[in-house]
Amino acid sequence: MKNEIIPTISKIIGSVLSIQPESITSCMNLSLVGLDSMKTIILIVALETKFEISFDDHELLYEHFNTLSKITKVVSTKLLDSEKF
Repeated sequence: MKNEIIPTISKIIGSVLSIQPESITSCMNLSLVGLDSMKTIILIVALETKFEISFDDHELLYEHFNTLSKITKVVSTKLLDSEKF
């Protein structure tokens, strides 16, 4: 599932940070290309909207959203959890 959602997540990141999605690598520190606290909130809302998921308060840590790899992991986990019910 992770590989299937990476292009979508990259597009969302690119849109929020005004960068080309193709330039985003899995381990790139997104704070180096403009991710700050406000843009992290915008990114989280965009991810929740696109994937129809909701992050719990304890999941809303900057450390979970500062690379494509970490974002893919948390989104994949939420999607898998939602399929269990």
